[in-house]
Amino acid sequence: MSIDLLRGALAGSILSGTSLFYAGLGELIGEKSGVVNLGLEGVMLIGASVAFAVASLTGDPYLGVLAAAMAGGLLNLLFGYLVVGRRANQLATGLTMMFFATGASAIIGHPFVGGIVKALPRLRLGGFFDFDLLVYLAVPAAAGVWALLLYTRWGLGVRAVGENPQAAFAA
Repeated sequence: MSIDLLRGALAGSILSGTSLFYAGLGELIGEKSGVVNLGLEGVMLIGASVAFAVASLTGDPYLGVLAAAMAGGLLNLLFGYLVVGRRANQLATGLTMMFFATGASAIIGHPFVGGIVKALPRLRLGGFFDFDLLVYLAVPAAAGVWALLLYTRWGLGVRAVGENPQAAFAA
C-alpha cells in the first residue's frame, strides 16, 4: 500500500465525513435534550438542495452554506415545535419529515440538475491535506458545542431536561 493511496483514502474519508460530523453536532444537542430526530437525513437533503440552489443563483458558495444552515435550522425548529410543543410522536414525526424532505429536496434541486457551482476555496496546511475551511472548522465547532453544553447555564438546562424532564419541570 503506497502512501499516496493511504493519503487519498484518508482525505476522502475526512471530506465525506465532514457534513455528517456537523449533522452529528446538531443532533447531539437534540439528543442531550431528550429528543430523537430520525429525520436528520431529510434535514441534510434539504440543506444540500438549498445550498446548491443558492450557490447556483448567487455564485457564492459561502452564501450557499449559510442558506443550508438556515434551512436545516428551520426544519429542525418545525420538528421541535411538533414534538415538544404539540406533543407529536418523535419517531413518527422524524420519519415523516425525512420522507417530506426527500421529496422537497427533489423538487428544489430539479431546476439545477447538471449545474455547476463554484467550490469553496481550499486551504493547504502542512503540505499533507488541502481542505476547505469547513473541514478545519469542524474541530473548533465540536469544542464549542462541548463547552456550550458543559459550561453554560443553557447547557445545564438542556442536559437536565434530557436526563430527567420531570425534575427539570419541577425546578
